[in-house]
Amino acid sequence: MVDELLNVVKDTPIIGGVEAQDPTHYDLKELLSKFHDAGFSGIINFPTIGIYDKWRKMREPMGLGWQRELEMMRTAHRMGIFQMAYVWNPEDAQDAARIPVDVVCAHAGGTSGGLVGYEAAPVAEGAKKVQEIIEATKEVNSDIICLAHGGAFEKPNDTTYLYENTDALGFVGASSIERIPVEKAIIEAVEKFKSIPVREKK
Repeated sequence: MVDELLNVVKDTPIIGGVEAQDPTHYDLKELLSKFHDAGFSGIINFPTIGIYDKWRKMREPMGLGWQRELEMMRTAHRMGIFQMAYVWNPEDAQDAARIPVDVVCAHAGGTSGGLVGYEAAPVAEGAKKVQEIIEATKEVNSDIICLAHGGAFEKPNDTTYLYENTDALGFVGASSIERIPVEKAIIEAVEKFKSIPVREKK
């Protein structure tokens, strides 16, 4: 997709999601070089390993878990590539901060809402988790930018609570931008088309 994006985006950085566990790319330097050479401004790890605890524990002994993602971000740091890191708990945050990554994104869990949303803890609980992650990050490196993502923060208004109750400097939108609003718009459009009566033909 990067060619399509670069065709229209001129002044905004484009961050590429990199799957460190991709079995066809064991050489992380080569993998990251492909993203850099393609025109991405930086990278972020996939959230898949962290969001599924059971899968994460199964993959870690094979060298394809969280430690693999940390190694990818260390490699990106050494290559001078901008790194964002999804993290799920204070321990993950401190792992990433020691590299150090440029941005820590406190992951509050899969995004709720829409047709296929996750079950999420209430906004207040999500904000508490985000703040714990941010504080853990800052203990290691106070210069890291801290953002938040996911959980019950599914609508723009939800981030008001986030900013008032945490030190997050921004919000990383995924399902809350590219899935939920699109689902709503498509459903409304289809309903409107279906509501128009068809004149009986003779």
